[in-house]
Amino acid sequence: MEVKGVLRATRTNQYLNEATITETEVTTAYSAYWQSLSAAAAQDVTLPDATTLDEGFQIVVHSSGASILSVKDNTTGTVIQAVAAAAAYEFTCLDNSDADGTWFVNALEEAGDVTAERYSATFTATTEWGAAAGGLYTQTVTKVTHGIDTPIVKIYELIGTAYTETFVNTLEVLASSETDDVNFVITEAPDTRFAGRYIIM
Repeated sequence: MEVKGVLRATRTNQYLNEATITETEVTTAYSAYWQSLSAAAAQDVTLPDATTLDEGFQIVVHSSGASILSVKDNTTGTVIQAVAAAAAYEFTCLDNSDADGTWFVNALEEAGDVTAERYSATFTATTEWGAAAGGLYTQTVTKVTHGIDTPIVKIYELIGTAYTETFVNTLEVLASSETDDVNFVITEAPDTRFAGRYIIM
């Protein structure tokens, strides 16, 4: 068969990759279009080297487990998007002039069809509060961990077998270079540490 002019092959890997990951997942130009990844703890996902891609290349990262996936560019480790549990984002390469590229990020959920995005975790009355500093104990939940823009925060104390909404001395949502990191602050004396859980949404 003789072919004249330009022959351009289309992408053939438009399929689903389901995997449980315990370390950084590195994707390439040959990775499956839909990456459904489950992780027991927060993990990173590295986007392909953009210089190996056609502009318009697309890949989806779906967190099918209970943990945040931090999607990063190829070389600098910059977080492009935190993908919360059950969420999925499509990444489209707009510029392939360097390895990190320029990516357009599109959330795939429709607001009317999914539960509001949120992050929740439990904590003990000791370990997660760390060591006191300046007479205060502080728990910090970073934006990279919770993945929520302009979060609303609720905190609960475990009393017996039930969680009861409670308050801390100071609840901070930082708005600096650490935008949307959350701090819970309580006193060292008297020691007001408690076991409980928080919901960030």
